[in-house]
Amino acid sequence: MKSNSRDYLLLVAEACRQKFCVDGESHEGCKQYLLMLSEESLRPTEEKFDEAIQSKDVSKFVELLRPLRTEHLIDINNGEWLGAIAPEDIGINNGIFDPGTTQKKLREFADEHRLQGIFSVSDRQRTCELAPEEARNRPFAIHSIGKVFTGVLIAKMIADGDIAHEQMTQPLELSEEVLSFLPEKLREHLPKTTLHQAMTHAAGFTDYLCHSSGYMDRLKSGEELTATRPEDFLQFAQNTVCDFEPGKGSNYSNTGILLAGLAAQHLYNRNKPESERKTYQELLEEKILRPAEIENFSVTKPENALFNEEHIVAGKINGSPAGGYWATASDMQKFGRWLCENWKNEGFRNAVQEFGQEFFNAKSQTIQHSGGIPGPAKGAPGSTSWFSANMENGIVVVAGSRDGGATFGLNATLAVNKAVERDYEQQKSNSPERR
Repeated sequence: MKSNSRDYLLLVAEACRQKFCVDGESHEGCKQYLLMLSEESLRPTEEKFDEAIQSKDVSKFVELLRPLRTEHLIDINNGEWLGAIAPEDIGINNGIFDPGTTQKKLREFADEHRLQGIFSVSDRQRTCELAPEEARNRPFAIHSIGKVFTGVLIAKMIADGDIAHEQMTQPLELSEEVLSFLPEKLREHLPKTTLHQAMTHAAGFTDYLCHSSGYMDRLKSGEELTATRPEDFLQFAQNTVCDFEPGKGSNYSNTGILLAGLAAQHLYNRNKPESERKTYQELLEEKILRPAEIENFSVTKPENALFNEEHIVAGKINGSPAGGYWATASDMQKFGRWLCENWKNEGFRNAVQEFGQEFFNAKSQTIQHSGGIPGPAKGAPGSTSWFSANMENGIVVVAGSRDGGATFGLNATLAVNKAVERDYEQQKSNSPERR
């Protein structure tokens, strides 16, 4: 894109305007980055930055960013997860790609964006993969992408009749065993919540990962934890809930997704004899992993896993309904193809569209999620992952990095979605009704 830097400037400027002025998200990180640039000739004044924000005018953002070099624009794009990339930059055209052209463009784009890790993109016929030789065919942590498996499992169970449609909006039900592990305030809160709210961060649960004495902090302290069943993670749940009424607010909650998975397990088992009951992992195997022919999907880190060995937490993460599983790029591609095939099932498709807001982008018809953990110190690289499957054209994007570089996956997915949306708008403009 160095040969097309003006176009990239426009893409980043428009993405900044969209995020900060239209979506109303925080601009403080971008502001601090610009104000702390070491070269005075590149550094804008605080007044000029504020003027761009207040104007909501893309030309003001272009003026603000024009002095920057391409590497600074890339830093802003990746740091803010802007996805500033044109479909043509990775060879996507009319919702498909040419293997030779795409591979070449991906390599150029990856080199310029300093991709470190595994990246794979496929349509219904072809796959292009970028990865250092030592990273090929190795499993990596998919982090919060595990939430997609939980949501998809629940949608599949609705389609299969294991979960009744009305149970999604009734008070959340859990087994007596699970209830016995929960702190008092969570038990009291359950009758006010629903399964749908739990799986979309709207139930008012806090987060078992990110609090003092939570799962991540205890791993950072060097404690050896052996949580391998979903129930094992309940010990880290806080005895507190959010101060909003369920369904009237939002708080990103790994606890909520964990309970959603355990609720699905309970609803499957509750009227069955002991011999026919299944664990969450067994349901995942039966409903998704075996049908999708996924071979490498592990709760614990496999021996040949790709991870940052200098990161105290990266190699200790275990999987649960909230995330943390380990998988290969090729197996995540299989998952994406299986999703596209199952999209033909009306019951499954309707369940995802109605209850899958946590992982389903209705505008682009994409099932997608990011994942990651921060670095051990401020500014240090962490570990990131990305997955998307476009239900319209079958394009699947997978990325995993042990050093925080999987934002490249997001960039590529947004390029795919832009191509889909552009084609859709073109079809509408060419339709007889518009003539």
